[in-house]
Amino acid sequence: MIFIKLLCRHLLTVLLGLILTAMAIPATAQTGYAVEVVIFRHWEAPGDDAEFWPHSPQPISRSATQRWVTLGPVAHGTDPPAFSRLPNTQLQLAGIRERLDHSKDYEVLLHVGWRQSDLDPANTPAVVLPLNWTPPTLSTVTDTAEEPSHGQNPFDYLPSGTRLWGTLRLLQQRYLHFQVDLRFSRNGIDAESMDDTVTIYPMTQSRPMRLGEIHYLDHPVLGVLVEVRQLETEREQNRTQAVQ
Repeated sequence: MIFIKLLCRHLLTVLLGLILTAMAIPATAQTGYAVEVVIFRHWEAPGDDAEFWPHSPQPISRSATQRWVTLGPVAHGTDPPAFSRLPNTQLQLAGIRERLDHSKDYEVLLHVGWRQSDLDPANTPAVVLPLNWTPPTLSTVTDTAEEPSHGQNPFDYLPSGTRLWGTLRLLQQRYLHFQVDLRFSRNGIDAESMDDTVTIYPMTQSRPMRLGEIHYLDHPVLGVLVEVRQLETEREQNRTQAVQ
């Protein structure tokens, strides 16, 4: 009887280990990832039910080990570079985006996908928003033509009219994690006339991920849908479709 109990306990331990192993995604076992993100605004509660938002939220985080990257253009071929955009034909959340577009309750702010390979937290860069904007490096941001201002925040130099800005980051610790550090302005910012009357909505979250599942990051004003897929699986699917 004691032997049976020990055997059952051992089997339970093995089973739990297998479950945890399945949840963890070893970087060495993957060839790359496709990351797809839809960010939308939903109308916040009015009046007494409204959230309180500070006019000067914390700036976008940038740790000493974190880098930023601007997404490259759409790239085709068998081995497109990392952080190049996925073509529209490979965006699998298009149906969801269309339903959001046709609803009066939501406003789609961004729908984009990219390729990524490195997931090391010490090296993996964050994708910077808005798209097509490259933040000035700290060494080139200047207050005057003669003296660089190394303490300036590059997001102080956003294009006027920007409504959504910040960073999106996929990395791997024990599990895949997706991090967002976003700021949203209803009518867009104006770098020359920013004052304390402009409400900026911050959204900072980190979410564990599973491959192939759509995850939702909730917020009183913003919503983020994200799906991470294995690129090798996508290539195999494309080959199967081509044969058919």
